[in-house]
This record gives sequence, C-alpha cells and structure tokens, in this order.
Amino acid sequence: MRLVSESAHLREWETAPSATGWTSARWSLLLALAAISFFLVATQPNLPAQLGALVSTTTVAVSTLRRGLDALGRSAKTSE
Repeated sequence: MRLVSESAHLREWETAPSATGWTSARWSLLLALAAISFFLVATQPNLPAQLGALVSTTTVAVSTLRRGLDALGRSAKTSE
C-alpha cells in the first residue's frame, strides 16, 4: 500500500502544473536558437565562413592528434 501511495505522490510531483512543461520549454529554446542564428547570419556576412574554418581546423586537429596517439601506441607495443 505504501508503494502505491508513493507512486501516486511521485506521479503528482512529476506532472507540470501549467503549460510550461519540458516540451514547450524545448520548443521555446529551439525557436530562440533559430532566431539568434538567423540574426547572426543576416548581420555578420562572414560568420558562416568563419564557422566553416573552425570546423575544418578542429577536424584536422582531432585527426592529427588521433594519428599521433595511434603512432605512439604502436611504437610502445613494438618496443615491448
């Protein structure tokens, strides 16, 4: 009986008291992100190029780091 009452209490506690539940908050965050992105792309003409360069640089850095660590791992295994 105690488990049933605790379950009911938990269900009541988890229920959003108004329309501002997680679903509506998620949509609000998504719309705000879209509006900010549109504003930045419209007002900063070279922002997409800078973001592309950042992604490209990060990709090269990560792949170089992985190759270096892989080479160090192989050399450590061959020296044993």
